[in-house]
Amino acid sequence: MLKPQSPIYGLSEDKETITLKRFSKPQWPTISDRTKGSIVAFLDVETTGLNHQNDKIIEIALVRFICDAEGSVLGILDEYSGLEDPKFPLPEIITQITGITDEMLCDQSVDWKHLNTMLSECSLILAHNAAFDRPFVDRVCKASQQTLWGCSMSQIAWSDYGHRSKSLEHLARDHGFFYTAHRALMDVYAAIKLLQFPSPMGYKTHLQEILIRAPKGDCLIKARGAAFDKKELLKSQFFRWNPDERVWFKHLPSEDADSMLLWMKENIYISGPMEPEVIVLDAKHRFQAQPGL
Repeated sequence: MLKPQSPIYGLSEDKETITLKRFSKPQWPTISDRTKGSIVAFLDVETTGLNHQNDKIIEIALVRFICDAEGSVLGILDEYSGLEDPKFPLPEIITQITGITDEMLCDQSVDWKHLNTMLSECSLILAHNAAFDRPFVDRVCKASQQTLWGCSMSQIAWSDYGHRSKSLEHLARDHGFFYTAHRALMDVYAAIKLLQFPSPMGYKTHLQEILIRAPKGDCLIKARGAAFDKKELLKSQFFRWNPDERVWFKHLPSEDADSMLLWMKENIYISGPMEPEVIVLDAKHRFQAQPGL
């Protein structure tokens, strides 16, 4: 059964054009009363590469806000943004993507003690692709390891709602705005704005969908022994390739695991003795680094 589709934001009355508005920092009020709702942090990191064991954070931005149970932002508590010198030259591709240069990073350092204090007061940490951000932050921040994480990429049913990409840039465009991506603080504010749109599934905001999903368990499914010619099918279901284990894998909510395993039985493991590997993850340890990932 198809789920309700997201509206086409910015569509003209004659349905011939779509207007995108340039994103500017939302004017939410600054709030100091921490009893008004839950303290949530949204963070983003820029790194020297994709390997959390060998690569390093070069920029991190964090915005803490107060929200109610329906996922409405009541106000901004505070923000932090900092650069970190990795002590070696940046790969050229990283500078091309982020605009961050070796000169900008020279002798810069993140105040990890302050960041740890900020995160220790939060009930939830959010990121867009938390499976990438969390392992990097966990290495340098104890509070990150002890706090529940949520993901604005994987814990909202974007593909079910008709979105062809889960990247933050594409989702922003689907919601009628654009911004300069790959600088951490701008990415964070754009993500928070995105999460304030209503969900086609009836949640007041996209953020509410995460608030409901985040405390629930999760599964990691690995398509062990899947034939090479099945890769496009797996990609169509948003499986990702792990080159170290040479296996396709996917994180998904526990309640969705049975339907995914049935799909795999009918499409990937039609015959033969192989079957997927299922690893159950409790909510607290979701998005932490897994062996080989």
